[in-house]
Amino acid sequence: MESEYIALVHAVKEIYWMSSLFEYYDLLNYVNVPTVFSDSMSSIQFLRNDLENTKTKHMRIKYCMARDWFLKSYFVIEKIPTTHNTADIFTKWLPGDRIRALCEFIFINYYSD
Repeated sequence: MESEYIALVHAVKEIYWMSSLFEYYDLLNYVNVPTVFSDSMSSIQFLRNDLENTKTKHMRIKYCMARDWFLKSYFVIEKIPTTHNTADIFTKWLPGDRIRALCEFIFINYYSD
């Protein structure tokens, strides 16, 4: 859970940086609140709820800004099924049929808009 949560925090930091860039150029009114997708339910629950135990205390201290930004509605978090998580192509070893399925999913979503 820790590595997924840290990855989520890094994504949120990028969103915060982009939001400040949009604000600087007075474009913030033209973009929607960003949505962060995660297939790790434990990371999502850790972000949404103020749960803490001895194994997560260091994470709460070091990465508390993500929860603060979530509570301030700087971004929205949603669960994505693992079968639709296209980031897996870049982060995990996958069998060929799984890679093909994710590539087709990206291709269909890219050209359906």
